[in-house]
Amino acid sequence: MDDDCTEELIAWVTAGGPGVAAPPAALELQFVPPPREAKAARTRR
Repeated sequence: MDDDCTEELIAWVTAGGPGVAAPPAALELQFVPPPREAKAARTRR
């Protein structure tokens, strides 16, 4: 991780982090969507 990426992460966390502030674009590239079965199980409840 370079200094620019670290600064983006610190700014994101300072703004509220997950669920509050939109993540930086570099971090969004690392997201892995859950499998379809997991999504379906959550919506059936």
